[in-house]
Amino acid sequence: MTAMTAIIAITILAGIAATAAVVGATAQQPVPVRVRNKR
Repeated sequence: MTAMTAIIAITILAGIAATAAVVGATAQQPVPVRVRNKR
């Protein structure tokens, strides 16, 4: 159960980090569509 909790927490943190990166990229350059498509 500890491993499952750790995996879930890492996944959530990774999702938050990815969202923050996309938001930061969008704020810096007005081409967020290409960034999302590359991902």
